Amino acid sequence: MSCTKLITTIAALQCVESGLIFLDDSVEIILPELSGRNIITLKGDMQQNSSSFELTPARNKITLRHLLTHTSGIGYSLWHPTLLAWHKSRGVDCNNRLAIVDDLEEPLLFEPGEGWAYGASHDWVGTLISRLNDNVTLEDYCSSHIFMPLNLHSITFDLQKKHHAPGKKVSTAHRTSSGWSEFTIPTPAWPFGHSGGAGLHSSVADYIRVLGDLLREPSSLLSKASIDEMFKPQLSRPGPQIDDLYRSERFFSNLAGGSVQGLRLNFGLGSLIFEDDVKCTGMPAGTMGFVGLPNILWAVNRERGLATMYASQVMPPGDRRSTKLASAFQAAIWQLDLEMNNEP
Repeated sequence: MSCTKLITTIAALQCVESGLIFLDDSVEIILPELSGRNIITLKGDMQQNSSSFELTPARNKITLRHLLTHTSGIGYSLWHPTLLAWHKSRGVDCNNRLAIVDDLEEPLLFEPGEGWAYGASHDWVGTLISRLNDNVTLEDYCSSHIFMPLNLHSITFDLQKKHHAPGKKVSTAHRTSSGWSEFTIPTPAWPFGHSGGAGLHSSVADYIRVLGDLLREPSSLLSKASIDEMFKPQLSRPGPQIDDLYRSERFFSNLAGGSVQGLRLNFGLGSLIFEDDVKCTGMPAGTMGFVGLPNILWAVNRERGLATMYASQVMPPGDRRSTKLASAFQAAIWQLDLEMNNEP
């Protein structure tokens, strides 16, 4: 699921290093579907079914940096009430499916660069990577430039291509008040190929080798300058970007033990940045990390030289028991690292 976004970010930064695009370039030449988007403003009361919409043309162009930092204005229609209401007004029910994109004319939630919204930006980045590289699939690009250089064998956008992998796929369970029920996570649909925001399958061993490479000098995947930029806080403080980030904490608060209130947060290229120590998990300031839907969490701290990953296939996202266990796991790992570094 959304742990895919880190891999797509690395691939995009490789394209920047190759001179195929720059972070602050408009993406509209490569992604003409994003040109001419309107910004939606909801007027009225959704609860009373009396809502209406005002659509105004966007002034700003969407850049690659906007896409990688979720400041493009592109949301997830499944989880944003304004987009849900807009689709409902068009006769589309987004609640019954995992919708990455429902309509290529879906409006933006704000002027590009002037807010923060969790959404399908990385799926557009995946399409951008493909088109910049002679329309190879995102699977083929990542295989050549990320998976093979790190000798990874169980990470893929196309599970059927890995003959050993389908039988090893962990089933997903949903915790209920009476126990467990079976749950099938829908395969994310993307009209241009593989989902750069949610489409990967992986073993923990393969994924954490990617995290480890971000700590290595030199990295096999990116230059030090690119990794520095990835870990650099990208959102302006104070302002609407930071305000929107905190309002969206339900998407990632389990990485901080269930709440980010009282913590200074920011967002780098592709992932969340903690600018304070997270006491309940032991994560030190400067840690970058993110989550995947079925309670998967990863974190990297360059100063400490440590990467962690907690992986489950448990729904719902933010499940209280899973969050508690993941927090205990992280706390044990960070504490062990401190003890080892303090040994004579």
